Order: sequence, then structure tokens, then C-alpha cells
Amino acid sequence: LVHGPTKVGKTRLAGTTGVPAKTLILAGEPGLVSLREHKIRVYEIDTLAKLFGAITWLEAASRDGKLAGWWVFLDSISDIAERLLRHLKTTPNANGKLPDPRHAYGDVNDAMTDAIKRLRNLACNIVIIAEQERIEKPDGTTLYGPSMPGQKLSSKMGYKFDIELAMHAAKDADGRVYSWLQCQADGRFEAGDRTGALAPAEPPDLAALAAKIRA
Repeated sequence: LVHGPTKVGKTRLAGTTGVPAKTLILAGEPGLVSLREHKIRVYEIDTLAKLFGAITWLEAASRDGKLAGWWVFLDSISDIAERLLRHLKTTPNANGKLPDPRHAYGDVNDAMTDAIKRLRNLACNIVIIAEQERIEKPDGTTLYGPSMPGQKLSSKMGYKFDIELAMHAAKDADGRVYSWLQCQADGRFEAGDRTGALAPAEPPDLAALAAKIRA
């Protein structure tokens, strides 16, 4: 799981796998201009049917051993969840009435939780990208972490992953923008690495991170 503010370079991580021919993005929004120089497959997700249709296809490929060495991105889960929420809120039910918005939040929470579990079980590398927000934790502390519609889903996102990274960007002394990945929590940003292989801060290079973890 990678979270960070907008335009920090999260989507560009898909260009650092080292295997663009084996990289697939399930995208919440059309047009990934930051990856225009890479030949990466993109499948747009705008309904629950498309999301779970894509996951079902990936599960079949995984069982057949066809995903070995692949990288599958969900970019971003925040955009996809918000898009699905809007769809559910504005789609009449069988009686021609709009659903209760509270039910729509619950449906999106259940759907995204199920999607994360199923993606994590695929026999390939999974990267889920999220926008970042200020989160009030159950113990009363405040952190910056992944943004999702509904407090319940946001507060539990990090527990679902082996690695949670907070992405940052800044300018060096010459005014050039650079970015890095925070791999350990510091009381301000949610982050963690259950593998124990990563340094507190790492460059935004997924191929290099994967090599360190496998080593």
C-alpha cells in the first residue's frame, strides 16, 4: 500500500517495476499522462462489475500460473472507491428509487475490503495506491494515512498489507524535485514494513525494493 498527497509521484511508481510488459494498472480515472513514455496496460474501473470482473480474470490467470513476475496496480483505490460510491448513490434500485446513502457507504466498504483480500491472494506483485488524508485513530491520535470514503475503511486500511509506504516529495538545494518512500511509522505518517528488509526511507524504485525483500 502506497499513500501520499496528489502529484507526489505515486502513479509513476508503475514505471519502476523494470518489466513494463508485465505491468497492469486497474485505474480509477482515465488518462495516466505521467506514464505516457511507458507501454503499460491500463484497464479503467468505473463500476463494481468492472472491478470484480477484472479481479475474477486475474484470479483465473493466477491459478494457471500466468501472473508470475507480474505487477498489478490499483490506482488509486481512493478514486475507485469514490467513483463506485457516486455510482451507487445515483443508480436507482429495482423500485426506481435512489438508495439510502448510508447503505451505499456500507456497500463500498464491503466491496473494497473484498477486493483487497482477493488481490492480495494473487500470485504476483500487488501495489495498491491511495490518496492521503488526516485520520483520527480509535485511540485518539491523529495521523496522515490512506484516504477512503468512510472513517471505518480509512482507519483499517494499513492493517491489510504487509508493507505500507508513505510517499513524500521535496526540493533539493538546486530546486529540483525529488521523492522518497517512508517505510516506518514516525507518529505523523502511517507506514510499516513487516518484512524487515527495508530502510526507514527508500528511493521510489519498486524493482529495487522487490530485490531487497527477496534477498
